[in-house]
Amino acid sequence: MRKFGAPGAEAFAVLFAIESLARAVLATVIPLQALDMLGDARSVSVLFFAVSCVGLCGSLTVPWMVRRSARRWIYSAGALLIMAAGALLAIDGIYGQVTGMMARVLGTVALTICVNLYIMDNIPRRDSPV
Repeated sequence: MRKFGAPGAEAFAVLFAIESLARAVLATVIPLQALDMLGDARSVSVLFFAVSCVGLCGSLTVPWMVRRSARRWIYSAGALLIMAAGALLAIDGIYGQVTGMMARVLGTVALTICVNLYIMDNIPRRDSPV
């Protein structure tokens, strides 16, 4: 079996770009869809606040999960959550909207934290003259 070297900055840039693209595609549609379903901007703001609270709790939970399982499984779960978010947001109704938004934010948190941990593990720091 052939061994590969440690991934470099280019590999992580590609991973980060793919993840950012997946988030950006949905970012323009979600507020408009929520406004259409809820009817007023205040309700959309409350929904986004509630989902962001779930995201905050998720971001505090990811390091705990990474310590208890393999990082690649948390990364894969994050990718699956972002894919599921698209399908959930396609469901007509408020339940699909809310669960899709939560899946999107939790997937984003998992992917971002795992990519940052991979970067810190594989890309050496430069010695600074200061």
